[in-house]
Amino acid sequence: MIKNENTLSKLLIIIAVILTSIFGYLYFLYGEIQAQYTVMVIFTLINIITLAFKQSSIYKKKNHIKNLIKREGQWLVCQSSSMSSPSIIVIDKIGEITISTNYLSFIEVGNGQGYDFEVKAQSNVIMTHLYELLKADEIKEMKLVVI
Repeated sequence: MIKNENTLSKLLIIIAVILTSIFGYLYFLYGEIQAQYTVMVIFTLINIITLAFKQSSIYKKKNHIKNLIKREGQWLVCQSSSMSSPSIIVIDKIGEITISTNYLSFIEVGNGQGYDFEVKAQSNVIMTHLYELLKADEIKEMKLVVI
C-alpha cells in the first residue's frame, strides 16, 4: 500500500503517460488502429487521470469534511464536494441526522424534507465533526442514527 497520496497520484500519471506512449508507438508502427481500441484507451486514460486527481493532496484538502460542513451562526452550510453548490440548513429545524461511512443526511422537523450529502469520511469522523459544530443541547433535540 502506498502511504503518500502524492506518490500514488504521480504513479497513476506515469501509468497514463506510459499507456499513451505505447498507444502512440503502436499507431506509428501500424499506421491505423481499430476504433474500439482507440475508444478503450481514451476511456482508460480518463479513468486513470480522474483517479490520480482524486488521490492528490490538493483534492483531499479541498474536500476535507471540515471544509465541506461548516457552522455559520444558526445555520449549517453543507456540500458534497468543493465543486457542488452548498445547502444551508437551519440548525433548529433539524430533527434527525443519519450518519454512515461516506454519507450524511439531515431531515427537517415537521415537513420531513431531507438533505443528503456524500462526504468522503468514516462515520466516526463525521460524527466527531458534527459534535464539534453543534452544541450539546442542540444535539439532544435531534434523533441521531448511525448506520
